[in-house]
Amino acid sequence: LKTFLTFLALLFFSIPSDKCYLFPDEGHGSSFNFAVYYDSTKDQCSPFIYKGEGGNANRFVNEAECMRNCSSNAENIYPMDGKIYKDKRITE
Repeated sequence: LKTFLTFLALLFFSIPSDKCYLFPDEGHGSSFNFAVYYDSTKDQCSPFIYKGEGGNANRFVNEAECMRNCSSNAENIYPMDGKIYKDKRITE
């Protein structure tokens, strides 16, 4: 039973939410805020300008937050231990 519950938890937390499949929406308003959206076709996050109002939920403050919320590869790129791995080197 414990193994089954662990499996369900992993399955639940590894499936990106619906917001990750939305197209980026700059919203409206007069602000120019840098934001990041998840591109599910490329499994990567890209920057865009958010105008401050409206828009949708596929909007994140930075790439790490974006990847952790949407990509199944997030733990490989932005592990929860706080170290960032790039090209097999560890940057602290």
